[in-house]
Amino acid sequence: MHSGKTDEGNDFLSENVSDKKIYVGIGSRLLAEIIDSIILLPLSIVCIRVSNKSLFLFSLSSFTGALVIYLYNIVLVKKYGGTFGKLICRIKIVNKNYNNVNYKQSIIRYLYLIVLDFLKRMAMLLIAFNSRIDWGKTSGFAIYTAMQKIKIIKFIAVLDAVWIIAEIIVLLTNKKNQSIHDFVAKTYVVEK
Repeated sequence: MHSGKTDEGNDFLSENVSDKKIYVGIGSRLLAEIIDSIILLPLSIVCIRVSNKSLFLFSLSSFTGALVIYLYNIVLVKKYGGTFGKLICRIKIVNKNYNNVNYKQSIIRYLYLIVLDFLKRMAMLLIAFNSRIDWGKTSGFAIYTAMQKIKIIKFIAVLDAVWIIAEIIVLLTNKKNQSIHDFVAKTYVVEK
């Protein structure tokens, strides 16, 4: 899936100018996200299935699942240049010299995800703590579905949607196909 733009000799290239880099556009990135979602789906299912047993298990599964997802993104990007979805799609996250990113850059890339997700999970935990959920008799899916109807959760979901739209607009309007998180972390997504 070739939807990127080429770089034919920026002054920050550490490689041979004849080695053209293709900046990856939205198509390959979206496919990589879908693949990562499929890879992480079993974790989500386990977390939802366990979450209805008790408030403790709800909290534990929510935050453990989130931590695994954060580490999946941050560690794989630092170590291999991308998540399994990105690697399968033959795309890589690099720094301005086209080398692997460091942990600081990797964390910065996913900071928006971590902050919004953490706020949502904290709100869900506070709601669960103050609710009359019949733990053990209500399905985990029903609990998560009911929580999505609560105003603070809706507000965080709107913030997330606005962020994603802004990311897409920025990605589509610059020649190196960088999203906001790429600009902030000083990273690029290129074809491998």
